[in-house]
Amino acid sequence: MQVEICRSLYLDAALDRPTPKLPAIARLVAGLVALLGAELKQIVPPGEFLQAAE
Repeated sequence: MQVEICRSLYLDAALDRPTPKLPAIARLVAGLVALLGAELKQIVPPGEFLQAAE
């Protein structure tokens, strides 16, 4: 799974400096990762989850 976040959501118009929205976006992404991890833990037996080669 790959999740992409549009940079314009948390960077200025030049896309080179963070805006005050950055902490909220970071919390949102962290919450999403935690939720996905918890769900995955419930549906995939231990030892059967393989990570990407990247």
